[in-house]
Amino acid sequence: MRDVLTGLAILLILALTAALAGPYFVDWGAQRGRIAERLTALVGAPVEIAGDIRVRLLPEPHLDLGEIRVGHPDGPTLSADRLALEMAVTPLLRGEIRIVEAVLE
Repeated sequence: MRDVLTGLAILLILALTAALAGPYFVDWGAQRGRIAERLTALVGAPVEIAGDIRVRLLPEPHLDLGEIRVGHPDGPTLSADRLALEMAVTPLLRGEIRIVEAVLE
């Protein structure tokens, strides 16, 4: 029984380590189109991301976007130097995105 619990503890530690360090090894710039597409669906207007993209999973999932523009090119647009989004954990595990807090600078 002790060996099983020790194995589970090791797996938990490895999973938390992967969640903490994993986002630093992903090229989020290559995912720019997918992120902009998901944000466009959430906002209902075209989203363009020109700056850096940073993702953090622990302690809460965060998405930091630099130089973002929302709106149609021929109409009114909203431009920001930074957009920081905090997402809810439980819907994210189901593949859904629910924004808990958003900071626009």
